[in-house]
Amino acid sequence: MAAPSASTPSREIEIRNCLRLQMEDLLQSFYSAVGVAPRQHPPANAGELLADNFRGQFFLRDSGEHVSFNKEQMLVSDLGHRDIRPNAQLIALTSTCAADIFVSVNFAIAFRYGQTSVVRRGTFKAVKVHSGWALRSIDEEVRTVMLPESRRKLRTASDAPRVWIR
Repeated sequence: MAAPSASTPSREIEIRNCLRLQMEDLLQSFYSAVGVAPRQHPPANAGELLADNFRGQFFLRDSGEHVSFNKEQMLVSDLGHRDIRPNAQLIALTSTCAADIFVSVNFAIAFRYGQTSVVRRGTFKAVKVHSGWALRSIDEEVRTVMLPESRRKLRTASDAPRVWIR
């Protein structure tokens, strides 16, 4: 007679899932601090989110602009839509490669502003610092997509933020 067995996740899977959640939080905090995503409560301190040698590159596909920022420039920039905040967001962290103090993450994130969706795809690199993780670099392509039909006023499950990690 076979004895029932319960399988527990291995330590490696637990560490990988924990790392992915930390990277997701880091990206959300970064977008919140620079005005792309809704402000978090309490708001994240952008200075703590960026490594001293931070380098950000943003390719605006619609206008063909390539914008680069160092840490000081990033802290004073306003990448958001002023007072307009997205009413839905979608995050997908598609792959991670981890070492003890360095992580590289490919991501796609979409913010919806009424009839417009801003899709940001790219890669960021994070380093382990004494207080957690900090962004060392971010390289993304930003595209604006006009949506063909208006959404219903009724809030459905699809309106809520969703996270997919593969």
